[in-house]
Amino acid sequence: MLFSIIIPAYKAQHLRQAVQSVLAQSCADYELLVVDDCSPYELKTELTDFHDHHIYYHRTPHNLGGQDPSRTWNFALQLAQGDLIILLGDDDELAPNYLEEMKRLADRHPAASIYRARLQLTNETGIVLDYGWPLPETEMWDEFLYFRHRHRRLQSTSEMAVRASSLREIGGYVPMPLALGSDDLTWLALSVNHPIISTNHTYARWRRHSQSISDAVWSEKKHKPYLNELYRRIILFLNEHEPSVISSDLLERVIQERYQKTLPPPPKLQPKLGLAVLAKRSMGALLPPIAANLFRTIRKSVKAPSENSKDGRR
Repeated sequence: MLFSIIIPAYKAQHLRQAVQSVLAQSCADYELLVVDDCSPYELKTELTDFHDHHIYYHRTPHNLGGQDPSRTWNFALQLAQGDLIILLGDDDELAPNYLEEMKRLADRHPAASIYRARLQLTNETGIVLDYGWPLPETEMWDEFLYFRHRHRRLQSTSEMAVRASSLREIGGYVPMPLALGSDDLTWLALSVNHPIISTNHTYARWRRHSQSISDAVWSEKKHKPYLNELYRRIILFLNEHEPSVISSDLLERVIQERYQKTLPPPPKLQPKLGLAVLAKRSMGALLPPIAANLFRTIRKSVKAPSENSKDGRR
């Protein structure tokens, strides 16, 4: 079997559209694994109307992906029989010629580990909002890293078809909290020895909406700790691998700058105060009112002779 299309499913809202986009493929050499990650919704009932031999339904023994969806991805990877793996979001879709184009790329570049389609960004109702960048036919890992993090190039797991054997060799999808950056690190590991092969003749459609994990994290501004860990891991990767296209200094600088922007802000420093002000604040704060008055009286009595001497009086 050539393709295993994995849908790690938890939400029911757009699951049928995702499944329909797979069943509409012009290439039929695939299996569709719908992996129900102990969803509270009746996801299996969403599939009963299809009656298609390509579909296989699995339910995890317990919720695996609540804190890290890559755990569900790797659970599904163990079930997959295809040579190429596509990880399709339960609210995303594939263009009808997606598998056909991925097969064409794989036939032309059999040594590669990753094949990529162009991206369409849609809203909740499926209206196209934006397109991903036009893609070069081949791209080395350092180019991928540079354009992703210097120019914020859009990316989704659904656009990638990866060699199952290569993915298993690196231990599966790289675990990360909430899987934020798991795809970045996985694609980096897979493209060290062979470039990413891309086509602009088909699309993966990435649906953006408030119920997705990544959008929720970003909208609530909880992303910094996760990005902090991602950039820390990328820096470790750069220490172990020499870029072949992008200047090493430039690439390191880009990642370091992005890393610094994710760090928590330093604590605010209090403005420096003069000694006289500090003394006054200390006296007022530490001494009761009667003692404070006494303290001022003593100061005046000590100061008086000195002032008299300036006038020539004894």
